[in-house]
Amino acid sequence: RFDNERALMRPAGGLFEARPGQEPEPVETPVIAQGMLEGSNVNGVVEMTRMIQVQRDYGHAHNMIEAEHERTRKAMETWARRTA
Repeated sequence: RFDNERALMRPAGGLFEARPGQEPEPVETPVIAQGMLEGSNVNGVVEMTRMIQVQRDYGHAHNMIEAEHERTRKAMETWARRTA
């Protein structure tokens, strides 16, 4: 345990790292429960809904970029025909 758990750094992979000068406190009576399952820290329905929304937003942005590309291509073709 640490005095200020919010001061821990998160380098990567869900791990925590103490800042220099931050010393851990020993746990007086540690308990390990065999066969217990840790609950999820996310709501699956909410996360799936968010993922669907992000996918839809990406699709809309992709379509907009494709439409703009097509508009630019047609404008260049029209300009090329008029100047030739």
